[in-house]
Amino acid sequence: MVRLRRERPPAPVVAGVLPAFGRGERLLEWAVGAAGPLTATNHGLWLPADAVDGTTNGGFERVGWERIDRAGWREEILSVVEAEHDRARQYPLSEPRRLPAVVRERVTAAIVHNEHVRLGPAGGVRI
Repeated sequence: MVRLRRERPPAPVVAGVLPAFGRGERLLEWAVGAAGPLTATNHGLWLPADAVDGTTNGGFERVGWERIDRAGWREEILSVVEAEHDRARQYPLSEPRRLPAVVRERVTAAIVHNEHVRLGPAGGVRI
């Protein structure tokens, strides 16, 4: 019988993010980023918390999968756009592991309906 050894998350994930998990929340994947670790769970994506000036304050915040409008992976940078904001937060990842693939799967699975509705001759809205 072959036993696969599961890799242990890095210390910042174990010390900073895991204690903040909610009931029933489980770790799916993590990656090492320039601003700190990024962690995907079944409930959402844990990101380094942004301070007002765009720097990190050492904490983490969970963005639920249903709150992420879109996410992309290009040139070693994970971009995340929340539905309430129009700006992409970008996270360079030095060790991406499978995090970009997990984020894509979860964001795609959270989309219930995608349709463009015209509101007049000059535009419309995407639902």
